[in-house]
Amino acid sequence: MFRSIRQWFHAPKTNKRRNRRVLGFDVLEDRMVPAAYVVNVLDDPGPPLDPVKNVVSLRRAMEEVNRLGQASNSITFLEGLSGPITIAIALPPIGANVVIDAGSQGGSLGPRITVARSTAPETPEFNIFEVLAGKQFGLSYITITGGWAVSGGGMHVAATASANLGHVFVTSNRATFIGGGIYNQGTLTMEACTIEFNRADGSGGGIFNEGTLDAAVDIEIRNNDAFGSGGGILNDGEAWARINGAAIHDNWAAFLGGGISNRGELELLSSALFNNRADLFGGGIQCESGSQATCNSVEISNNFAINNGGTGRGGGFRVSANATATFTNCTLVGNTADEAASWGGWVSPLATYNWIGAAPVDPVLVQ
Repeated sequence: MFRSIRQWFHAPKTNKRRNRRVLGFDVLEDRMVPAAYVVNVLDDPGPPLDPVKNVVSLRRAMEEVNRLGQASNSITFLEGLSGPITIAIALPPIGANVVIDAGSQGGSLGPRITVARSTAPETPEFNIFEVLAGKQFGLSYITITGGWAVSGGGMHVAATASANLGHVFVTSNRATFIGGGIYNQGTLTMEACTIEFNRADGSGGGIFNEGTLDAAVDIEIRNNDAFGSGGGILNDGEAWARINGAAIHDNWAAFLGGGISNRGELELLSSALFNNRADLFGGGIQCESGSQATCNSVEISNNFAINNGGTGRGGGFRVSANATATFTNCTLVGNTADEAASWGGWVSPLATYNWIGAAPVDPVLVQ
């Protein structure tokens, strides 16, 4: 169950108040207690905060959180409020610890609030959410869409920052460099999230991870494009990623790793990797030199390593020289590559490669 997002921030033990407050803060024993802001309009930017008029937009709540700079804060949405918040200029960066929680609507498990960058021609480029170094950010039941930035079109998590996402859709964002959906340099935790239809003109169409990525339970990474490597995910050299219970499919990379390109340390567990395509090597997953990958109970099927020059290899996976890859109780079937002997996989003789369990159906070429 996704319940930890509200447990990240610990209120002082002497604080016994549970009532939701819309504006401002209380003073107890000469100490400021962080306020809980309730967004009740979809307008942006919305009027300045006014306790009398009681009109609160997302932007104004975020500005107030940053202004007060308290140790922990929450922003929720009025019950029954749903729809898009269209932003024409960047939201304030996450400059203080905060949880933004839209909650589910009528029992639905999907997001009810969408935060979207305006499609007007004069709209500048910006991330939808920018988490500054050292800050803790929680986000749930929200769709992030239309972001356009150099890196992390939908979200950028800075080094030493952390972001915890639950029931979040990151869709149709673009980066002109890396991380079409999300660029993570800190700690990114995801549960029941969908990363879809994002684009990176460089690498990491869905996610570019330079830090720690822990994604579990009902994760879907689909239909993302990278004009470099890592259509769905690029896990960089010093990064660590654990992905458990994911469907990674229909992603594309111009070079390596249609589904995943791994340069760091990767654990892929109880997941399905299918219908991904790389135009060069590793249709499903590319394990680059120096990387480590552990795959357990993963179905690798119907992926492609194909290009017009006929040089595509490793339909299911590619394990490069000096990489380590272990596949335990995995399925390798229905994958395709230009090099027929490597439909299933292509493994360098200088790699450390272990296949444990029933033999793969597709051929694996060690060359």
